[in-house]
Amino acid sequence: MSEHVFNVTLHYPGPWGFRLAGGVDFNQPLSISRITPGGKGAVANILPNDVVLRIDGEDAMHMTHLDAQNKIKNCVGDLSLTLTRFDFIILTFPGLELRIHESAEKKEFEPNR
Repeated sequence: MSEHVFNVTLHYPGPWGFRLAGGVDFNQPLSISRITPGGKGAVANILPNDVVLRIDGEDAMHMTHLDAQNKIKNCVGDLSLTLTRFDFIILTFPGLELRIHESAEKKEFEPNR
């Protein structure tokens, strides 16, 4: 699986133009669940399913959802995010794993057993 790690800086003040999902309390990495069209997140090319690695330089991989929300909400300057984006998404069902390639013109499904 190929991944792309990148940094974005959103200029103060908010709203920042994205919503979060996940956190250690949900047993999922923090990720972007929604982007506001035309918002700061969209302008910075943040996409749904991007995984949040750092928020203002602080490791986000061990943050609860609420801790991450508060860190972002209480930001008093530009907001710096380190994100990662994978070139495909893996969906797992009992007895079946599907890989959906993001870069393909047509969505390709590769069953992996």
